[in-house]
Amino acid sequence: MGLFSRKKPKLQPANNLDTFHSFVDTGSTVRGRFITDVSLRVDGTIEGDIEAASAREPSLGNQACVAISETGTVIGDIHAYRVLVAGKVEGHIYATETVVLSAGSVVRGDVTYGQIKLEHPFQHVGMLISRGNGVEAINL
Repeated sequence: MGLFSRKKPKLQPANNLDTFHSFVDTGSTVRGRFITDVSLRVDGTIEGDIEAASAREPSLGNQACVAISETGTVIGDIHAYRVLVAGKVEGHIYATETVVLSAGSVVRGDVTYGQIKLEHPFQHVGMLISRGNGVEAINL
């Protein structure tokens, strides 16, 4: 079983530390740059970059999560503390801490991460770039 259940109320990230305060629901499309100070769940479509607070100001300690459910699609780059993908991403992912690619997820773009969890089968076309061992964040 992946990170996401079929019933929306039971959706929880792997570590249950994140609470989603912002949603893009199924059937909704957002076009343009999406900036948030809170964790975001995408069940619909975002056509543009997503920038979470932790990517802009990591020193503030805000650990915003971006989660793309099985029905979610993001066409653009994602900058966040933690990124959980069960749907589709066409763009680069920059996570300060963790990236989780769940079974059935599709990512077309580079993934920069502190830690990564891969649940097979998933599809990925691009590079996996670890920020560990002295590698500094790129484009955060």
